[in-house]
Amino acid sequence: MRLAIETGTDAGRVCCFDPAALPPDFDQRCKNDSVGTIDRLAEEGRFWWKGDGDGDYLIHFYVNEEVSPEILAVTEELEEVPRFHIPSGKLVACGVEYAAADPFSGSGATPKGGLDRFTDMGGLEEIPAGNYSFKAWGCDWPESVFAERMTAVLGDEGWRRHQRIAFYKTMIVCFLMLLCLVVLGATLISRARHALGATGLIAAWAFVFIFGAALPRLLSFFKSPGSPELEHRIEMEMPSIVIQLTRLPS
Repeated sequence: MRLAIETGTDAGRVCCFDPAALPPDFDQRCKNDSVGTIDRLAEEGRFWWKGDGDGDYLIHFYVNEEVSPEILAVTEELEEVPRFHIPSGKLVACGVEYAAADPFSGSGATPKGGLDRFTDMGGLEEIPAGNYSFKAWGCDWPESVFAERMTAVLGDEGWRRHQRIAFYKTMIVCFLMLLCLVVLGATLISRARHALGATGLIAAWAFVFIFGAALPRLLSFFKSPGSPELEHRIEMEMPSIVIQLTRLPS
């Protein structure tokens, strides 16, 4: 069984755990000493966390099967846990700041609303309950891999066109942002405000709003052979972290 959970963190680390494996007073313990609490649970095989900075992490879980050689070729081993507890079969992966007895509702130590509110920061998958051997790797994908996979689908010319159109769209959005900053500066700087006058400022802001409102239609004229859905599908095949879980005999 292969599963994937998209996670994110603003605390530099992501984690995985079964909420049923946490102590009943986990939330209170984390308020008093989050690092110490998590480290002790990690030593007991009830929690795992790792990361090297803020951002998005795609985690692939291989449950009772071998990790594909293609992925192993770009991995570095992170850690092994002889016995990892998943008593309810509910495996949560998320930014460590969302770890709680109920990570979807959150606690006093997590961002308000938990994962129910910040759905892009973690998720849950169900696997057979039990104890597992646990092995984790970090992935270091060469920059060329994504381009090679997009080229395999779109062809050489299609990939080059996709890149050009992405560049044009980025430039248009950057131009709008720069225009907003210029008009905002003209509004706030007294000398510029007096030089333009009320009519000039109104006209400048009107242009900004009209340009912004027309932006989606303008961008739609740039037809790419690729799509965000295709990019996402290929990105989902390139995990940041791979975890192999092998169920242990009862």
